[in-house]
Amino acid sequence: MKISTFNEANSLARDRALEFRATVPASGIGLIDERFHQHKNRFPYFGFIDVQVEDVEFVMFSGNDDLIAMTYFWYGPSSFERMSLKIWSERCANVGNVYDIGAFSGIYSLVAAARTKTAKIWAFEPVRRTYGRLLLNTQSNSFVKQITTVNKAISNAEGKLTIYQFRGENILGNGASLLQKDNIPVTASDETVDTISIDKFREGKPQAIDLVKIDVEGAEIMALQGMEQMLSDYGPDMVIEVTAKTAAEVRALLLRHGYTIQRIEESAMRVVPFDGNVKGVCNLLAEKR
Repeated sequence: MKISTFNEANSLARDRALEFRATVPASGIGLIDERFHQHKNRFPYFGFIDVQVEDVEFVMFSGNDDLIAMTYFWYGPSSFERMSLKIWSERCANVGNVYDIGAFSGIYSLVAAARTKTAKIWAFEPVRRTYGRLLLNTQSNSFVKQITTVNKAISNAEGKLTIYQFRGENILGNGASLLQKDNIPVTASDETVDTISIDKFREGKPQAIDLVKIDVEGAEIMALQGMEQMLSDYGPDMVIEVTAKTAAEVRALLLRHGYTIQRIEESAMRVVPFDGNVKGVCNLLAEKR
């Protein structure tokens, strides 16, 4: 394929994205549903994508394979995890040190770096291919002085574990986990990753941590167990993804550390009290006040 042909295909995809956005109701913004996949597959886009989250802007690369970047391509500004990232962006306004655990291609780290130029962010991503995209997005936005990337999985112990992939090779590995998932077939289990606990990682690092995001696809209990000293010492605000299987245990651990916990409702753009029950997957906001 010639570059000119490539550019023509990208131009067509951009035009179709504008048409797509015009037909999406407010309640449907950001949905990674069948219609989204049909458009993404019929009109593939390869290249950098303008991303806007609230009032911060940066770029992300996608080879038509990053579902987060492609959400912004098809739906436009502030479309992925709309309420979670609104809260995150607001919290980033006055932070010094941030942990992005399960960074994937970097959306939460990039928002933090773009929001506050003095913030220091550690982005943890264990999957090699995804980690490469995280590096690319960090470097492309000139955030290398703010974002330190760490190619390790956060768990409750130091060692090595298999990480399971649940998507084919044409999709960047969002959903990859240290744990197998009920009724979801594994597409690859040939990657062994280094693991470390946050409390171990922090040895010799005296700085306070102000803000944490955790998205580790069902392994959040392991991650939290490995950072209990940090939770006691600093009590950072946190955005945490939980599942129906982990929600109650996550809630109990956080309550033990004095946190107030709310469920983030993305489409309704609100937070509500959290009782430990959830259907499917959701993000929580945990704060010490």
